[in-house]
Amino acid sequence: MTPPRIPIGAFPTPVEEVSALDTGASCLFVKREDLASAVYGGNKVRKLEYLLAGLEPGRPVVTVGASGSHHLLATAIHGRTLGLPVHAVVSPQHPTLHARRNAERLAALATLHPVGSRAALPWQTARVVAALRRGGGPPPRVVAPGGSEIAGVVGWVDGGLEIAAQVAAGALPAPDTVWVALGSMGTAAGLLLGLRLAGLATRVRAVRVVEWPLASGVGARALARRTLAYLRGRGLVPPEGFRLDGLEVVEGYLGRGYGHPTPEGNAAERVAGTAGLGLEPTYTAKTFAACLAACRAGTAGRTVLFPTTADTRAASEDQVPSRYDSP
Repeated sequence: MTPPRIPIGAFPTPVEEVSALDTGASCLFVKREDLASAVYGGNKVRKLEYLLAGLEPGRPVVTVGASGSHHLLATAIHGRTLGLPVHAVVSPQHPTLHARRNAERLAALATLHPVGSRAALPWQTARVVAALRRGGGPPPRVVAPGGSEIAGVVGWVDGGLEIAAQVAAGALPAPDTVWVALGSMGTAAGLLLGLRLAGLATRVRAVRVVEWPLASGVGARALARRTLAYLRGRGLVPPEGFRLDGLEVVEGYLGRGYGHPTPEGNAAERVAGTAGLGLEPTYTAKTFAACLAACRAGTAGRTVLFPTTADTRAASEDQVPSRYDSP
């Protein structure tokens, strides 16, 4: 049985070769996940197609993240278009300009429940859920941080299969490596599983952008295995035939911590800007910095794929539709 899905994204996202950058011997392609939705793109759209599927208008959604979180903002924007009130349990984040802009937009679209530290997120989430249950109405849908639960990971299994279809169609050669941030781990886990299901040997290089042990190779592989078991239980994938190998965690780009810019990330933003690619300091700049370093060192492989997983386009609240058109 196919998992329920609501088509809020514009897929497949395009793949573009970037030849203007100094990347050494590597052939660099970008997958424009920032264009996954005209409303608000990025890597969360694929997850939300499954996470928000089947929810009736008016049902509250509760999720957590830092104040500049792309996940919180994407959930608030797409939840609003589906008539779902979003409650965001929010922890502090280093106030870069990008994070402040995200926080301002989030405040206009969701009910905020701030906490003083990341450690208080589970406690406050339980309080919010309990209060909503006492208030009557439909039970809240609690979404994992970053949308990285099995339903969300399935969205990025789709992403891996989509890359394979674009390879088959001649949009790009089979990548040697694909580079993503390792935060809540769902994107990396889903990509790994999707690529292996499609028969590609592409290695997933996941650049850690949060502190250990919040993100790790062990955690990402475990999430991929749980998702594989879920899909097998629904008869959607064969019981045997491939191994979940080829995930590499790239260290050394976190800097002072989550959300803090780094010199390497800042330099990567400037380089990407010359090719018209928008990055942000928390995830994509650090990931692209690692990707560029490996390309220049000759260790990234001949064909390299970098998904632009953050939507950095400026937008205001009045650009968010009140509802989607009926599919």
